[in-house]
Amino acid sequence: MRALAAFALGLALLASPAGAQQSGVQVSPVIVAASPESGLAAVRLRNWRGAEIAFEARIYTWRQENGRDVLTPAADVVIAPSIFAIAPDAEQIVRIGAAPLAPNEAERAYRLIFREIAPLDADARGLRVQLQLSLPVFVTPAQADASLALRAGGGGAALINEGRVHARLVRFVLAGGDAPGPGYLLAGARLPLPAGAEGVEISYRAGEDDALRRVTLGPDARPMQAPVR
Repeated sequence: MRALAAFALGLALLASPAGAQQSGVQVSPVIVAASPESGLAAVRLRNWRGAEIAFEARIYTWRQENGRDVLTPAADVVIAPSIFAIAPDAEQIVRIGAAPLAPNEAERAYRLIFREIAPLDADARGLRVQLQLSLPVFVTPAQADASLALRAGGGGAALINEGRVHARLVRFVLAGGDAPGPGYLLAGARLPLPAGAEGVEISYRAGEDDALRRVTLGPDARPMQAPVR
């Protein structure tokens, strides 16, 4: 139940790139872009509740394996503070420091997770759902792009991001099969398609570019691509 609530909350946050408010806590931005030169970024949390709220912050390396997200503790990123409390009508800035990108390095992706810390005097007899915020963090190379391709192989067709930055899938329609839900396709990631899928139409945004793009990919893997005006 708690994992499902956290997943739904993550989807709600992604709907508003500038900022979002959930359960009396406002966070901005909800898609974090760290500088490729310095690796620095910051997230602001504001407490609109009537009582103090405490959080633990952790950051994870984010990769995708056959359409599934895999998170592992990040060893190349520091966050400060990692544990903090926010008084009512106050705010906290959490700073992120990642290693700068090397020349020609692809985008690095992370997940920054804030977990609410229950007060010590919480009523153990009642069910209390603690707030959890999961924010994507990207260290994106300058002037890099996503490149989506449909590839066929022994295991079936798959959508592959052959570019150096992530693609945020806004609309995803399959020909000859059911469509998975929209989400992210990270740089270099592979998304297996259902058996029988003959092609795919996608609307997506690449990296930090807000322009909505549309691409149609068929079995020959040759794209027809144009920005949506």
